[in-house]
Amino acid sequence: ASALSELFIVQFIAHRWAWACDNNPADREADEIPVSELFDVVGGTGIGGFYAILFAVLNMTIEQAITSHNILNDQLFSTEQWVQEDRMASSSALDSALDTIIEQNQIQVDLSSPFGSKGEPIKCFVCVVNDKNTTHPRILRNYRIRTSPNPRCTIRQALRATLADGTHLPPVVLQHERLVSGVPRFANISRALIKELPVTVPRGTHLACFVNIGSGHPDTHSVAQELSSQYHDLGPCYFRLSMHREVRAMDETYSHTTEYLGADEVSVQIDCIVETLIQRYGVVPTERLGSLAGEDGKAKLVAQVEAVHEDVGYIRTNLDKNIFRCVKEWLQPVDHTAKLDENIQARGATTCEWFLEHPGVMKWKSGSGGSCWFHGASGLLISE
Repeated sequence: ASALSELFIVQFIAHRWAWACDNNPADREADEIPVSELFDVVGGTGIGGFYAILFAVLNMTIEQAITSHNILNDQLFSTEQWVQEDRMASSSALDSALDTIIEQNQIQVDLSSPFGSKGEPIKCFVCVVNDKNTTHPRILRNYRIRTSPNPRCTIRQALRATLADGTHLPPVVLQHERLVSGVPRFANISRALIKELPVTVPRGTHLACFVNIGSGHPDTHSVAQELSSQYHDLGPCYFRLSMHREVRAMDETYSHTTEYLGADEVSVQIDCIVETLIQRYGVVPTERLGSLAGEDGKAKLVAQVEAVHEDVGYIRTNLDKNIFRCVKEWLQPVDHTAKLDENIQARGATTCEWFLEHPGVMKWKSGSGGSCWFHGASGLLISE
């Protein structure tokens, strides 16, 4: 039940994004927004990998993902008989639950299609391990990379593999390996993502927002704290959201998650995430993410970011000076001398004589003072 909190956290992020984003047509609610509109890459293992495939490959909304979680729970994990007998479900039972998920959500995708068909909205990877050797993760991707070939599998096999734990759900045989979920060893897949991003996105891409969402698994805290420390000096780009409370009853999950998200510190984090998702301003070069593994690499990256900030400051300063100069020139009094000389040269010999010979003007000139009023186009002044 605690895993469902991950979906509620995404729901909160989507709600604030929908509220703040000008590109949200028809004022859609958070539940109606595909996660593919928020993020470019999603990944996970265990139930997190299941969610990643729902969002990235099946392009589900958050509401559909919550429905899918409940179907999976009801058909596989919720009975007392399951707990008492500690039995292993068959692959056919899981397949039946997956088929129900596709049918009830009206998803027009064949689960026997290759995991990595063209046209999928965003990039997705799932972390699994060999059931006899859990030291090194195996990455199932819906995209191709240069450094290594992808294991060939279908969407259904990828879903089976990320959910298989070898105890309640059987391993998936894929290319002569028996694969199971990466939980608990790789429950926090942040390290896998850091290694994955440089080969996933085009070179020169900058990371804007890295959101690590957990469900309170105890083995994930140390990794999250280490990454938070390493990213601390690089500004608000790494965010860790995880409800640190074990919840076994489904009806308690939402209330506890809402309480967690209502905390001031967490609320500020979500606001920062939303602002970053809207602005899409990258800070950290993805090809340098691997250097964060050590202090030396971290120091180098911090120096690079500071250098970029100095360059931007220099550009802004000189831009401000240029703008100031242009405005100052615009506000300077106009020098009419050149134009006046030009007009004098173009003046005819008898210009304005008709005015000086006018009876009223002649009478005024020969009089004993007083004023002579005349009207004409604005801006004209004739004096003797």
